[in-house]
Amino acid sequence: IVVGGEAVVPAAIYDCLPGATRYGGWDRYATVTAIASGLQLNLNQVYVVTGLDFPDALVAGNLAARSLSPLIMVDQELPAASETFLTANKAAISGLTVIGGQVIITPTQDSAIREALK
Repeated sequence: IVVGGEAVVPAAIYDCLPGATRYGGWDRYATVTAIASGLQLNLNQVYVVTGLDFPDALVAGNLAARSLSPLIMVDQELPAASETFLTANKAAISGLTVIGGQVIITPTQDSAIREALK
C-alpha cells in the first residue's frame, strides 16, 4: 500500500513496488477518504478527527484500526471529500465518534458532520 499521490510518492518509486496499490487524493482529506473507501473498512463505526494537527489522529487511528473502521478528517469546515464519504456511506454508518474537544472540532463542524449522515 502506498499512501499519497504522485506529489508525495513519485511514480518512479511507486513503479518499483510490485503489486502496490496507491491511495491518494488532492489533499490529506481526499487521501484519507480514498483509504477508507479502498480498503473496504467496517463502516459501522466512523472516527472523525481534525486534519490540522496530529495528536488526536494518533489516538483515533489506533481506535479505528482496532475495529477496522475508517478515520475521517476535517479542517475548519467539513471538506468536500469527507462530506462525500459520509453522505455516500450514511446507510452503513451506525456509530460516529468525534475525537477532540469543542475547540478542536467546533459545534458547527460537529453539526455539519452529523448533517452529512442524515
